[in-house]
Formats: sequence, structure tokens, C-alpha cells
Amino acid sequence: MSSGTLGRIEEFNPAQNHLESYIERLEQYFVANDVTTEEKRTAVLLSVIGPKAYEVLKNLIAPDKPSGKSYQELKPSLLAHYKPKPLVIYERFKFHKAIQSENESIAEYIAKLRSLAHHCEFNQFLDESLRDKFVCGLRSLKIQQRLLQTEKLTLQKALEIGQAMEHAEVNAKELQEQFNAKVHKIHGSKQNARSTSSANATNHSAKAKNAESRSPRANVQGRGKCYRCGYTNHTADKCKYKEYVCNQCNRKEHLAKACRSKNDQSTKLIEVEEEEEESYIFYNSGRRAFHITMNVNGKEVKMELDTGSGVTIMPEKIFTEIFQDEIKLKRTSQILKTYSGSIIPLKGEAMVNVKGKDGQMAQLRLLVADVPHQSSVLGRDWLEKLKMEWTNVFTLTSSCNLDHIMVKHKSLFSPGLGEIKGAKAKIHVQENAQAKFFKPRQVPYAMKTKVEEELAKLEKGNIISKVTHSEWAAPLVVVPKENGKVRLCGDFKVTINPEMKVDQYPLPTVKDLFATLSNGKKFTKLDLTQAYQQLPMDEDSKQYVTINTHVGLFSHNRMPYGIASGPAIFQKKMEEILSGIKGVQVFIDDIRLTGSSDEEHLHRLDEVLQRLEENGVKLNKEKCQFMQEEIDYLGHKIDAEGLHPQEHKIKAMKEVSRPENVKELRSFLGGVQYYGIFLPNLSATLQPLNELLKKDQEWK
Repeated sequence: MSSGTLGRIEEFNPAQNHLESYIERLEQYFVANDVTTEEKRTAVLLSVIGPKAYEVLKNLIAPDKPSGKSYQELKPSLLAHYKPKPLVIYERFKFHKAIQSENESIAEYIAKLRSLAHHCEFNQFLDESLRDKFVCGLRSLKIQQRLLQTEKLTLQKALEIGQAMEHAEVNAKELQEQFNAKVHKIHGSKQNARSTSSANATNHSAKAKNAESRSPRANVQGRGKCYRCGYTNHTADKCKYKEYVCNQCNRKEHLAKACRSKNDQSTKLIEVEEEEEESYIFYNSGRRAFHITMNVNGKEVKMELDTGSGVTIMPEKIFTEIFQDEIKLKRTSQILKTYSGSIIPLKGEAMVNVKGKDGQMAQLRLLVADVPHQSSVLGRDWLEKLKMEWTNVFTLTSSCNLDHIMVKHKSLFSPGLGEIKGAKAKIHVQENAQAKFFKPRQVPYAMKTKVEEELAKLEKGNIISKVTHSEWAAPLVVVPKENGKVRLCGDFKVTINPEMKVDQYPLPTVKDLFATLSNGKKFTKLDLTQAYQQLPMDEDSKQYVTINTHVGLFSHNRMPYGIASGPAIFQKKMEEILSGIKGVQVFIDDIRLTGSSDEEHLHRLDEVLQRLEENGVKLNKEKCQFMQEEIDYLGHKIDAEGLHPQEHKIKAMKEVSRPENVKELRSFLGGVQYYGIFLPNLSATLQPLNELLKKDQEWK
């Protein structure tokens, strides 16, 4: 295809391609390049399909010529020949025979089932059929048993539970083999949930997924225990565990810890972990540590204070050296995770007698973890019970403690979409601009439900609003995502983009990046949640970003992706928010920062998070990274030594096939020139290749 088109469609090869997929790609090519008439679509099809497929098509419609038919007339002939209608009974046979293969992840397994179900004609029973087959074909007996115990199990819930347990198993194995994480995040419950079973247990239970609310942990004066869960902060009729199934008697409406059954005296693991707050603990982060010696079961134990940690932890090595066989561990229901979400393996828990500096005595819970660190952590659970005078123990500088910074700004990572304060995205149109209204584009039948669900989600979140009339309307572009969902964008390049006065604001270059982040020792990456959609639209500008769908017109209340002024508007606002803070670089929705020392780095981080919080911004916790030795940014790797090209990009350039035309050569030269700062005398070296870009040059 010509260099002015988007994308490339190769010849159809029935030995390598499925015609159905080929047709889908071709129709997306039509959308991307505005091939709207049947005449042009026929011409494109006959041009790209290749000589073999063309001869087949020619024979199929003989004596008529393919060029005399419309695209919609040619398409069924090709599908009938290359994709005959499958037998439903055979397709269902293959579907029901499928099981999860060895080394096949749950995501890959469900993708396989969806593919097999494509021609089974389950129709409105598709989700139920997928759910049943998913559960029956699982390789993990543990996950299967968990799903079979779950009432009102939907396909979505089954996938969430299955993937969570799968990730937990994988992460636990990885941590047992090599535990080298530097940053720990502890999900702690203030509940000292205990099991009476004995034995050096190494596993813990999975946390329940259906906890509906988070209630305060403080005891309510004068109130008895709830018979469903054993807590004292609510009555039984308001207990959130009344729909749970007891692990001990298999009856509903209470937890195993509160079970009154006498039939089974063996206490099983509690299945619920309340994640009421998040605490953080960091090893080897370069910050000053504050230690205190505690008397535990008559032994002097040096512990590091961490008021950001909700629980007290001791490495197994230290526990064994100090107590040897004096203390027997019990199985624990506590779940600990690293900051990245990986599970920390626990050896168990024990109730120990603790004596504070002022002589206070208390029996407290101690968690023992399989970690290589050389320091025990004294968390808030012990500090609160012992009522210690913290000012007599240590003086803490909050700006130099990442754990406290994270707790201080935890609202930045809370669920929901942020709304940037004091700013609105305004579109400036040219004089005599002509309103453009496009009809909705046809959505493939298989994607209609997903599109409608996404539209409903966006409308519920007030990102878009349904309207009955608009002079402007952009057609909808549906982009499939790897997770099976869809991203919806307006094709504004055919409506408002040509008619607007595009805002101008410079985006940072690689040189700007290096100048700002040079001399840094460690680096932090902050990523905004649905960045553009955190910026409200100006009321008068909403009409210009209306989209037309098969279910009606919607105007955007938040700035959508795809408008020409979007990058400049957002870049300008983010730089305004973070102006004056040194060592910070912003590239649209990506924020990078550093410092010449850990203390300076953390001080800047605290200031950045404070600014973002004050301006209503929300961050994507899963994509943020803190205090890293190196980070990737704008196609480069940056660390304490400086700026470097990314290895995988260099490898790709080395392995690229020889360019055969001007378009391929221009693409290759663009990749090489992007790393031009690392290549001396690049212009002279590339001169012969640049000559080939000129017209009427002979290729040798």
C-alpha cells in the first residue's frame, strides 16, 4: 500500500491465515483509512488479497467478474469457500473435551475456551457454559475446590478468584527460591486472628474476595460479641460475614472462628483477611533506622521501629537463633505482600510475652517470615498495646521515610477517577469552522456487548453523557485490549481536529530528560490513572467531542484521547502543578523524579505527591515504581551512571530485515536517529541511505 495509508494488509494465505481474521483486519484497515464506498472496498480487497485467492474468487462467481461486484457481495463467497459453517455438535465436543494444559495459565486457558466456544452457538448461555467448563477443566484442585464452594459464582468472579490464587502460588514459589525484594508492603489486619492447629505451617489461607465493607476495629463499649464472626464492633444483623460458609460445619452465616459446632474439633484456617489499612516497610533504603531493645519471653531482642507497619515481624533466622525450640509456631491466616503484590511466605505466628522499657507487660502476636533480612520490625500493633512514649524512643523525620510518605498520601492511590481542580480543557475552533456529523460505524456483532458495557461504564462514571442532538459527531473507533475488553475512542481526525486551532506547548525531549534527571542516585516513576480523563472539558467544548455510536450520541465530560490539542493541554497543566520542584520531569501522564541522595529524593517525592493530591490527581498504583536503581523513560534507560539505549531496541535494530522500499528505509532511519546521541558522526554515516529517500534514486 502507499506511504500515505495507515497499516499494511498482506496477501491472504489460506495455509497461514484464517479468512475470518483476515476480513476483520481488512475492515479495520477500511476504518483507519476512510475507505467508505463499496466500490473502493472492492478495489482494495482485489488489490491486496493476492493472485491465488483472486483466482479462487474469480471461479466462485464466474461468469461475473469480481470487479463488478460490491464488497458485501464478494465477502460471503470467500467466507463460504474458506470458512464453511462448522458442525455445532463437533464444536461442542471439542469444547467439552478441553482441559487446562500443563504450564498453561488461567488467562491462556480461558482464552482457549473462548476460542473453542466461538462456533458452539451457546448464545445467551455462553457465560454459564464458559464458567462450568472453566471450573471442571482446571488443573489446580485447590482452586477448583475454592470455586465449588463459592455461591452465585459468575464467570467473572471465577476468573478473579482463579487468577488471584494462581498469582499467589507463583509468587510464593518465586519468593521461596530467591527473596531479594528491597521494598515491602505489608497488608495487615488489626485482628489477631489465630488458629489452634499446630505445626510449623508454611502456607496461609487465601483472603475472601467478597468483603463488602471495612468497619472500625475499636470495640464498642457495652456491646457483646457478634455470634457470626466474634467481633464486638457491630451486631449480628449488620455482620458482613452472614453470607459466608463456615469452613468447620459447612453452614452459612458465620465464620469458622465463631462456629458453635462440636462435631469437628479440628480448627481450620480462617478464610477472611480484612485489609483495613496499608503499611510499608523498607530494607536497605539508605534511610536512618531507629532501633529499640525489647524483652520478648525473657530474651533481649533488638527491633527496628516502623510506625508504617501494621504488624510486628521477625525473620525466621533471628527467631531460630534467639528462641530455638522454646516457642512453637502456629499456623497463621495473615497475608503479607511485597510492594509489587508478591506474597511473602510466612512460617507461622506465636503469642509471646513482651516487656516494654517502662515495665509494661503484654501478650502479643509475633509473625515469623521467611525473609533474609537481619532486622526484626516493631509495628504499630505492639506500639499501641504497650502505649510507649514515642518521643522518648526516637525522633522521626517524616520527609525521610517513604513508608510515612505513602501513608500520608494514600488517597492518591484510592479507587476511582481523579478530577483535576481549577482547569478545564477548552477547544479553540477556527473561524468559519464547518460542523461535521458522521453516522455511527458498524460494530462487529461479536463486540457489540462489550462496546455497550464500556459505554455504560463510562456514562456511570460521568466521563460521557448521552445527548439527543449535536451538530458535531465523530464515529466510534473500537480498539480491542489484551485483557479481552475494549477501548473506545472518537475518530476526531475526521471532525474537530482539522477545524481547531491546535494548542502549542513543547513536549520534553531526551536532552531535557537527561538534564533534569542527571546526577540522580535512585528514580521514582509515577503514572496517572486514565490521565486525560482526569481533566474536565470546558462546557462549550463538549459539543466538539461528541461521539456517534450504534446506541446513540454521547458527549465527553472529560478530555478524550485523540483530539489534536490533548497532549499540549495536558502537558501544560501538569507542568503548572509541579512547577518549581527540582529533579522532576513530566511527559504527559508520566512523571519521573530523582535526587542526589535518598533524603533529597524522598523530600521531592513528598512535595510532588502533595501537589498532586491538592490538585485532585489520582495515580495508578500498579504502574508506579519507587526508589528504583534504574528506570525506562522515552525509549531510554536511565540510572546513576547516566542515559543508555534500551537493549531490546538495539537488538531489534540489529535484526531488522534489509529495507526494500522508501517507506521501510524511512522507518529504519527513524529508529537509528532516535539513538543519535550515542552514535558519533551519524550524519556522515547515514548520508548514502538518506540519498535513497530522494525521488528517482536507483536502489542497488
